[in-house]
Amino acid sequence: MTTYRTIARPVCVEIGKIKGSRFIADAATAGSVDEARAFLQSIRETFPDATHHCSAWRIDEHESRANDDGEPSGSAGAPILRQIDGVGVIGTVIVVTRYFGGTKLGTGGLIRAYGAAARAALDAADVIEHIVTRTLHITHGYELTATVQSVLSAYHLEPIDPHYETDVRFTIAIPEETADELVRELTERTGGRVRIEGDSAAGSA
Repeated sequence: MTTYRTIARPVCVEIGKIKGSRFIADAATAGSVDEARAFLQSIRETFPDATHHCSAWRIDEHESRANDDGEPSGSAGAPILRQIDGVGVIGTVIVVTRYFGGTKLGTGGLIRAYGAAARAALDAADVIEHIVTRTLHITHGYELTATVQSVLSAYHLEPIDPHYETDVRFTIAIPEETADELVRELTERTGGRVRIEGDSAAGSA
């Protein structure tokens, strides 16, 4: 079964001061770039007087970003992203806030500090495994109810948010690798009289 790892809930960790500088790491789930940016903005608003808000996120295997926010190039965002990838989580954003303590750390010191802060947040987070699912929206006539329910029962599925109007409408979430098989079976068993619309893959606990 196709799965992926992410963190369960937001965490905030402050590591010990390094040459007077404070490093506060906030981590959260982010299902899109917009969600990651919104989280970054919320941290900026939480610590408006901080010197830097360096960040990285990994949305999926193709979408990631690292931002140094004024620190020397490659000294902050990249080590944060390396920690995210090292743990193997996706849908995750980390913002490390720095309050400058008066002593420069140098590029090597910054890499170690930002990496350590990000790792501390990930160590504090509950990492959970999700099943990759596809959401299907199904519409059928009342005369097909028994047939449709029989197919769903065989896949151990329950309708989500059903509506009983002119037709029956509901949603299901099914593991990605069996979604096409279910669509074929519903279509065959109903003679093509069921309408199925699918969303992109998503995560399910």
